[in-house]
Amino acid sequence: MTAAPPPPEPQRLAEGPIAGPRTAPLELWLLADNFLNTFYALFGAPLDVMRSIMVSLPTYRMMRSWLRAGEVLMRRLLLLEAIAHEVEPHTRKRSPRQRKGVLERYTFTPNNPEAWRVSFRCLVETQRCRAYKRRGRRCVIDSYFARPLAERFEALLRVFNDPAPFARRLARRMRKDPRCVDLILREPNAPPDVGRENAARLRQACLDALKSASQRIAPDTT
Repeated sequence: MTAAPPPPEPQRLAEGPIAGPRTAPLELWLLADNFLNTFYALFGAPLDVMRSIMVSLPTYRMMRSWLRAGEVLMRRLLLLEAIAHEVEPHTRKRSPRQRKGVLERYTFTPNNPEAWRVSFRCLVETQRCRAYKRRGRRCVIDSYFARPLAERFEALLRVFNDPAPFARRLARRMRKDPRCVDLILREPNAPPDVGRENAARLRQACLDALKSASQRIAPDTT
């Protein structure tokens, strides 16, 4: 009898060291790297999720739990980056079309994830989440569109690959209102089992960094 072939190794999003300037310890960023690669091995890339069009209720709940855990990890990593970031004046320049109030037409291209318009929220309003959850209990369906899940995964990848712009915006927000730190460190309403230990580890790292840089995030009263 011939020996059975070894099981295939799980696919990874990327190989090699983590690129891009970062101030948080590399070992903490590796937590997010392992998380994203595990999610990719289970569900595929954002494009794979998008091509599925619809997902069943069990799959939707599983992916949503994983994505929530990944978003908690990424928010706390961005908080670590923002704590060490020097706050600079906001000098965003608008394009000529934006100054004239001309809106550009956006065409969604499902097969081009890099062109998707996605966003990542560093701050989540718990009251709005609870209201949405109560509203959702009234109607349970058997399948869900996969596009929101794919876009959330794509947003996580963009934050991971280039956290600096997100950290700068969060640092400016912290400078104006330090209370937003509590929103990031607050445990979610229903902490997912996936990544809970890593989330707690990042939370402690954020608390330690806040103690050593408390003056930097003090409110700007000038």
